[in-house]
Amino acid sequence: MHQTGNKPIIAVAALIFALAAQSTVHAQGNPPAAAGAGLPLVLNITGTAKIQNPNSGQSNDNGTKTTTAYKLEGSKVSTTDIISLIATNEGVTFSKTAKLVYVGGAVEVEDGTNILDASAEITISLDPNGDGVWNGTDTMDDNTGADTQKFTGTYLATLVFADASGNNFTLNGLATETFTDGIDQNGDATRGTDSISMTLSGDGTIGGINAAISGKIKASGSGIPE
Repeated sequence: MHQTGNKPIIAVAALIFALAAQSTVHAQGNPPAAAGAGLPLVLNITGTAKIQNPNSGQSNDNGTKTTTAYKLEGSKVSTTDIISLIATNEGVTFSKTAKLVYVGGAVEVEDGTNILDASAEITISLDPNGDGVWNGTDTMDDNTGADTQKFTGTYLATLVFADASGNNFTLNGLATETFTDGIDQNGDATRGTDSISMTLSGDGTIGGINAAISGKIKASGSGIPE
């Protein structure tokens, strides 16, 4: 009876050991802490916003009933809209060819040779908790030391926007990223590619009015990481 009573304890101990072993392997198997190939990525934003109609809450009494109506308005959100909001907040003007670029963990507006750090208005966080899951390979040449990484990962992404005109919102969702990078036999970085697709949603205010926002952000770039 005594031996039989110990079996559940032994089974639990074995399970804990197995889980601990799996956790260790997972930690060792993660790709580099920084997601992606570290390349400048051009952002393309498409989305929609449901905005509370400013006339919501008005009542109508027909003598028999009093009806209070609440309505929503729809609006599209694009890269151009975000750049325009940044320009207004900064008191500058951008050309129609201006781009929104994610580089070094920050967002910039690049307009030809003019570059504006837009961190005061917009931030994008990729895999902020380091809990992303990855599939791919890291291959090193035993003779030359050349190394190539090819990974696809899924993780949390967050966009936060805020300006002085009542446009304040936070969007969260999942991002899927595919990147390749590496080093050659001399230890120099080789040409890499990186693409990220984010599906985000959240709420906040647009023009000071409550809004629910959903959309997609696509980011892509290629070249030799600096």
